[in-house]
Amino acid sequence: MKKLLSLAAAALLLGAGCSASSNTNVQTGTSVNPATNPNAPQENVGTQGDHSADVQVDASVQTAATIQGFSFSPSSITVKKGAKISFTNHDPVTHTVTADAGAFESGSITTGSTYTLDTSTLAAGTYTYHCTPHPNMKGTIIVQ
Repeated sequence: MKKLLSLAAAALLLGAGCSASSNTNVQTGTSVNPATNPNAPQENVGTQGDHSADVQVDASVQTAATIQGFSFSPSSITVKKGAKISFTNHDPVTHTVTADAGAFESGSITTGSTYTLDTSTLAAGTYTYHCTPHPNMKGTIIVQ
């Protein structure tokens, strides 16, 4: 019986040693933090709720814009040609994302729905847009 208890105690100590070793490996393993991993996608989203923030997004990344409180957030977005911008309506009424010069038109975006703009169809330049039923709602997209 004494020998069995000794074996059990040794197994517990061995297990504890493996656990500590495992934790050490995790802490010193390869980082997946985008700030230290050059292969991770980079995105600068700006400040949440700051309607004047300018968003810059890599063409391979899809960015999200919200429609809430009868405004577009962020109100200015800068992307590389080919990026996709998704506008999700969080207001209790229907909105649109309509280019002032006619380059794009979302149609009606009902509550909870999303419109995705593919900027590969646009030439490089600055596009101002508005909501047709609420013309005081305005935004800008800059395609590089």
